[in-house]
Amino acid sequence: MKNKKQICLLDWDGTLRDGFTIVDWMIFLNEKRIISTEYVDKIRDLFKYYNDGRLSHDSLAVETSQVYAESIVGIEVNFLNKIASEYIIIDEARIFSFVRPLLNELREREVDLYVISGAPIEVLRAYGSSMHLDIIHGLEIASADGHYTNTPLVNPGISSQKKKIVELYRDKFMFAAFGNSVSDIPLFEASEKSVCINFHSHIDCKHCLKIDGNKASYRDIMLFLFTDGD
Repeated sequence: MKNKKQICLLDWDGTLRDGFTIVDWMIFLNEKRIISTEYVDKIRDLFKYYNDGRLSHDSLAVETSQVYAESIVGIEVNFLNKIASEYIIIDEARIFSFVRPLLNELREREVDLYVISGAPIEVLRAYGSSMHLDIIHGLEIASADGHYTNTPLVNPGISSQKKKIVELYRDKFMFAAFGNSVSDIPLFEASEKSVCINFHSHIDCKHCLKIDGNKASYRDIMLFLFTDGD
């Protein structure tokens, strides 16, 4: 273990951020008249079906990725990345208060931060430098000649894809994982300790701390992470 680089696996939506990024991001793009209202309506309907129990988490990830891809087809990739930098200024209010001090502390302890999430990659990368994220895996839409096509390329919101991504880092010591849904089980299973935010009864993880994202103290989380025992 001492010879391996320590990493922390991090989900994003519902874990570091309150709510689903893709919904608020698409509303923002619509308000900027970059995408059509019809796609915002479609994405809202899908989340309604999910909340009603008519869609599984993985099915939600698949269907929302397709709607997102269709909404941005033809848009210049560099342009959308620039808009994402503007978006995170207002989105910052959705980041749980424990997150930045926790990530800063982990960095000071030389723990690398790996985000594996189904949130749009444009937004995650915009956060990357200020949060000192080392590796970012997010929802990626294919592009050609610098413009988006209508095809999802990578979708870590799906549990099977998260598992494949985790396998890429088996040479590292997976010190801890943070997640909030069944799609994060591959992260929990691979890590020494787990922190489950706004947990549900159907989520089970080893050496697990279950917390309320809106009330959590980063000091309590650090105490759990760096204290021996369950």
